[in-house]
Amino acid sequence: MVDHTESGVRRRRRPATRRKLRCNREQPCGNCIRSRSGECVYHTGPLPKTSPRQQSFNQPGEGDLGSGSENSTLVEKASNGSGKLTAGTSSPHVPSKDASSPAQGSAQELDELKTRIRKLEDQLSKTSIRSPTTRYSGGGSTPEADTSTALLDGTFHFQQQVHEVGQPQAVARGFSHKSRVFGKSHWVNSIAPIGDIFSMVQPQLIGGGTPKALSGVHKCKQLARVIKSRWSPEWPTEFTTELPRKDIADDLVDCYLRTTETVYRVLHIPSFRRDYESLWISNSKKDIGFLALLKLVFAIGAVTYDGKFSMRMSARRWIYEVQTWQSEPEFKSRLDIQFMQTRILLLLARDLVKVGGDSTWVSTGELIRTAVSLGLHRDPKRLPAKPKLVCEMRRRLWNTVLEIDTQSSLHNGSMHSIYMEESDTEMPGNFNDEQLLHEGAIPAPDTEFTQMSFILILRKSLQLRRMIVRFLNSINSRGTYDETLQLDAQLRKMYKDLYKNMHGYTIGASPSTFPLNFVDLLLQRYILALHAPYFGPSLSEIRYSFSRKMVIEVGLKIWCTIYPTSATRSPAPTSTDPASSSRDFWRWVTSGSGFFRYGFAQVIALIAIELRAQIREQECLGPAPLRSDLMNVLGQGLDWCVRCIERGETNVRGYMLQSVAKAQIEGLQQGLSQEEVARSMILCAEECADHGLVLLQDLFAQTQCAENTNVQEQFSSENPMSAPGIEWDFEMPDEMFNFDMDDPMANSMFGKFFHDVSFLG
Repeated sequence: MVDHTESGVRRRRRPATRRKLRCNREQPCGNCIRSRSGECVYHTGPLPKTSPRQQSFNQPGEGDLGSGSENSTLVEKASNGSGKLTAGTSSPHVPSKDASSPAQGSAQELDELKTRIRKLEDQLSKTSIRSPTTRYSGGGSTPEADTSTALLDGTFHFQQQVHEVGQPQAVARGFSHKSRVFGKSHWVNSIAPIGDIFSMVQPQLIGGGTPKALSGVHKCKQLARVIKSRWSPEWPTEFTTELPRKDIADDLVDCYLRTTETVYRVLHIPSFRRDYESLWISNSKKDIGFLALLKLVFAIGAVTYDGKFSMRMSARRWIYEVQTWQSEPEFKSRLDIQFMQTRILLLLARDLVKVGGDSTWVSTGELIRTAVSLGLHRDPKRLPAKPKLVCEMRRRLWNTVLEIDTQSSLHNGSMHSIYMEESDTEMPGNFNDEQLLHEGAIPAPDTEFTQMSFILILRKSLQLRRMIVRFLNSINSRGTYDETLQLDAQLRKMYKDLYKNMHGYTIGASPSTFPLNFVDLLLQRYILALHAPYFGPSLSEIRYSFSRKMVIEVGLKIWCTIYPTSATRSPAPTSTDPASSSRDFWRWVTSGSGFFRYGFAQVIALIAIELRAQIREQECLGPAPLRSDLMNVLGQGLDWCVRCIERGETNVRGYMLQSVAKAQIEGLQQGLSQEEVARSMILCAEECADHGLVLLQDLFAQTQCAENTNVQEQFSSENPMSAPGIEWDFEMPDEMFNFDMDDPMANSMFGKFFHDVSFLG
């Protein structure tokens, strides 16, 4: 029986109602401030209490400065009476000691408070700094951490940073290896994070024993060390007055003047030729300073002297002699224009002939400080009066120093060593060298082609190119994709304008092919550097599809500077001699090393990745159709690798990598099974190792001294596993091609690809 009495019924307690109060506009609460609106927000009860996390500013590693509600607490870290941010303040309306005074709510104080709030809101809206986030295999994310990739001889740390909320893939912002750090513009960043697309999961192919291809690579590496030891003279190398025969010396000088001097203005050609000719006539004591400069001209000219770089050993000796001479403690007495010219030529010669352990970028810093100590960063008009020849040469040398600094910074993935704002030196004038011998000479118009035309063309783009280097490599750069597209649009527009200038001369001689190819390749490298970091994410994210298109099209343009037949859509024979279009430029990028050599190697790797991705994206029953012009690059790339080895390149790993990648792509295109493709790749790797060893043996025979040296004895003295530190030689460093069959983490670069096929026959 139900009890209906008053005592038997549980009395429901009526919920307490609280009238919503409009917030006081004179003393806004924290919710009002966070709402970023001029209207008050209703609230009930007392002002909300702030958490301890909101009481202080975020410390490094404690949170993301550009995310969510945590950033809104920046506004709640109120300002004190002086308008400065103060940690630990809970709200911006803390009452003062005379809070009961009517003056506390004065209009002036309210206006000041509102102004401070608006400034904080503006700063907050512009804040987009995010902590670099790295995903480890263990899950989760760690702010300000590096992604690491296990290698046999070390660890690569790739710094990745998510630029926007919801971005599915991080973009590499740089990497470090051992004691060296490289920025976003370094070419490895465009390839290393995406090496897994070459993986071939074939566990049944992995077995015991020593892979034949790996054994061949070790033999090649041992012989390469012997060859390089033969090339290197003893240190220190005594500086001598010995010169080659007059006819050979004339050819070396001409090779330098028609190539390197057209794009890096260092010498005043009439003055140089006058001193050069007097050197062979006069019997008086020779000027050691001029001899040092001349030997560097010989060394650079030897790169394009013939098709085999037969004077490599002589070029290295000349460089060693000049380095010994410069190391003498006579710095102050040699600090003049000629010494500056020698320093620039030494840097160019070491880069082209590949002499020295440190990078060009490191030596460029010393070069810039030498130039500043000479006052080249100040325009001659602001210094004591000097002849016109001296004034223009100072401007030319400073321009060359800035150009080398910009190129080496892009190549090394580093910041440039000096800002252009710290110099007031004007652009060089549009003069031919003969004009500078007359004090009243007037610069030629832009429509007239002179010996300075290409220098001035590059100078017009220098400011933008340095901006790109800063955008890519500065640790303070946000590096957003929208900014990338803006810089790309500016650079491509400037490229079109400069292209018209290069082909619009109506007065004077016609430009040669070498500087045309040089300028074209140089500007394309900066476009490639902007988009290459997004190439990996573009293979799975459509938002970066424009970068994917630009990387391939720009890469093809770069390749066409030495292989014009690549532009055709029909298969082109790989035996076509590219030297017919530009013999000097072909020799310069094939026999020489440095900035431009790496550009071609990067293009081959990126196109191989693109073709592999196209096969994965296609769904067809028959053979997968691929772009023939891109396939031409793979075939011609192997031909280029062989020619580089014939001319002195001792690293065969790049050649092997490209051969195996080509075999994989062809196998997948034909619809072969994974096992068949893997076996084809194994056989290709073995053939490349054998072929590379034969090429190096021929190279060794060319460098063999008069006495009979037993190669096997040289081999026995070398430890194949005692490789020196990282060397960024040719296409890839040695450490990126270490094959540790017991290491399941061999997924760096193309290491996982090699690891999976195991190289077992």
